Amino acid sequence: MMFLVSWRAGCRTGFPQIGNYHIRSLPSRPALKISEVQSTMRIKITPSSRTAECSLCRHTEFSQVADRDRKSNELKTVVCKKCGLVSHECIPSNQELLEYYQEDYRSEYNGEATPSAYRVLREWDRGQALVKQLGSYLAESSDVLEVGSGIGCTVKSFELAGHRSTGIEPGRGFCEYSRNVLDADVSEAILADLPAEERYDMVMLVHVLEHLNDPMSSFEHVHSLLRPGGLFYVEVPNCGAPHAAPPKMFHYAHIFNYASWTLSHLGQSTGFDVKEVISSESNKNLQILFQKSNTRNDSRSFDMNGYEKSCASLTRYTNLTYHLRWNYVTTRMATMVHHLCGRIRAERRLEKLIKSFPEKSDIDSGIRRAA
Repeated sequence: MMFLVSWRAGCRTGFPQIGNYHIRSLPSRPALKISEVQSTMRIKITPSSRTAECSLCRHTEFSQVADRDRKSNELKTVVCKKCGLVSHECIPSNQELLEYYQEDYRSEYNGEATPSAYRVLREWDRGQALVKQLGSYLAESSDVLEVGSGIGCTVKSFELAGHRSTGIEPGRGFCEYSRNVLDADVSEAILADLPAEERYDMVMLVHVLEHLNDPMSSFEHVHSLLRPGGLFYVEVPNCGAPHAAPPKMFHYAHIFNYASWTLSHLGQSTGFDVKEVISSESNKNLQILFQKSNTRNDSRSFDMNGYEKSCASLTRYTNLTYHLRWNYVTTRMATMVHHLCGRIRAERRLEKLIKSFPEKSDIDSGIRRAA
C-alpha cells in the first residue's frame, strides 16, 4: 500500500521488546531508579521544527510533545503555541488515508477486518446509549446520518427508534457487515463524497473526527448537510483528561487530539453554537452537541490560554501516577469484568438480538406513518 510506504517509511525499527515496551538499547548502568523510570515516562515539551500552519488557528509556531506512538513507532506529535491543538507534525494526504481506511485500518487498529460477535454487542450497547442520550433532541422520523459508522450498530439503533437513519463507512469489511448482517442503511463512502445538500436533522461523528486530516473543512461540510437548526454530535478521545497514559496517548490513526477548548473553538469558528457539553472535563471521552447557526465568530471561541492548558493536561501524569489513580483502578477492574462476562455466549446472544429485529418494510411503514 502506498500509504504504508510513504507515511510509515522508516517507522518499523525492530527494537528489542520487554513486556509491552520497545527500547532502543539497554542502559549501561546496572539498573534504573524508580524516579528515573517515572521521568522517562512523562511527556516532555520541546521545540518543534514544524512550519506549516495550524489547521485550527493558522498559527505557525509549535512545541513537540512526543516522537513515538503507542507502539513505539516513530511519530512526531506537536501542540500549537496559540490555540493548543495537538496534532501530528506531518499531516497525511487524502489518498494515503483513503487507501489505509479501506484496506488496513480495521484489522490493524481493531485486530479484525470483520467484527467479532463480542465487538458487535459492545457497539450495540453504545448505539443504544446514544439513542437514549440524543433521542430527546430529535423529532419523530428525523433524518440522521452517522459518518464513519463502523459496524452499523448506531445506524440500526436510530432506525429502530423510528428515525430515517443512514451511515457512511470507508472500511469494506465493516460496511458489508452493516448491510448484510444488520440490514443497516450504510454506504461505502467518505464525508467528502456527500453532496452539499441540507437534508439531515442530525449528523454524528463518533470517534471519527480525530482520524480526519482537515477538521475545518470537515465541519464546514457537515454544516452544509444540516437543515437550519440541525444538530451535530461529536465524540472524541479527551486529550484534556487525558484519555490514556503518556506512552499510549498517541497513535498514527489519530491525526488530531482534541480538548474541550479546541473542539469548541473548531465548532464556533465554522458556524456552530455549542448546545451542550455532555461529558465532564475528567471523562476520557469528550462529547459535545453542536447546533447549526448562521454566524461565525472566532473571537468568542478562542481560548487565550489554550496552549498552556494543553501542555498542563499532557504533562499532568507520569506513566506510574496515571495508573495509580483510584478512578483508573476501579474503572479498569470493572471494564475487565465486563469484557470477561460479555464474551460468554456472545455469538448466541448476537444471533438472538438480530432475530429480534423487525422486518425492514415494517420499520419503513412505521416511519412513514409517524412522518
